[in-house]
Amino acid sequence: ARESEEPVTYHAAQEALPAKPEEALPQEQSPAWYQGPYHYLGQLQRSYLLFENPDGLVLIDQHAAQERVLFEKYMDAFEKHDVKVQELMFPIHVDLTPSNVESLMSWAPWLKTAGFELERFSPRSVQVKTMPYVVRFKEDEMKSFIESLAAVVGDPAKSTDTLKRKMVAMLACKKAVKAHDAMTPAEAEALLENMKKCKDGMHCPHGRACVAQLHIKNIGKLFGR
Repeated sequence: ARESEEPVTYHAAQEALPAKPEEALPQEQSPAWYQGPYHYLGQLQRSYLLFENPDGLVLIDQHAAQERVLFEKYMDAFEKHDVKVQELMFPIHVDLTPSNVESLMSWAPWLKTAGFELERFSPRSVQVKTMPYVVRFKEDEMKSFIESLAAVVGDPAKSTDTLKRKMVAMLACKKAVKAHDAMTPAEAEALLENMKKCKDGMHCPHGRACVAQLHIKNIGKLFGR
C-alpha cells in the first residue's frame, strides 16, 4: 500500500483521565454469547474459525467478525472526533463519471473528517491524499471504495451526520475486510477477544451472524449417542 509509516490526526484526541485506584479496572464483563474458555482448533476453508468451549463447537465467520470489529473501531473514532489518518506517499487517482465527481466533491469537506482527503484532479477523476488508518486500503481497494461511494452519495445536506457515518463506515469496512485469508492461531484468538469487546459481537454491520454454537449434545446425536 502507498502509505506513510505513522498516522496523523485531524482532531486531537481527548486526554485520558488517570483511573482512580479504588475504581481501577474491575473484572471485565463478558457478553452473554461469550461462553469460555475457548480453545482454538483451526480454520475451515479459510473462512470459518473453529473453537472448542465447554458447550461444544463454536464456528466464527472470520469475514463477518472482522467487519464487525473494524466497523465499531471506525464508528468509535467518528464519535470521538478522533479519526487517525495516514498520508499517502503518492495520491491515488480514481476515474469517475463527471456527475459522480461532482457528487463526491460536494462531500469532500465532510469526508475529510472521516479520514478521506479528496481533491478534484480533472472533470472525470479525483485523487485521494489520505485514508483512515484503521482501514488500511491497498490501491485497488481504495479505488473500489471511492467508485462505490461516488455511486451512492447524494446531496450531503439531505443526510444526517449519523447516516453519513454509518454509510461510510459500513462501505469502508466491507471493502477493507478480506475473506479466504489464512489466519494464524494468534490472529484467530485476537479476533475472538476483539469480538468480545464489541457492542454486538454476534452480528456483522449488515446483520449477518458472526458466531454459531454447535452444542455437544447435538453433536452426540449425530452419532447416535
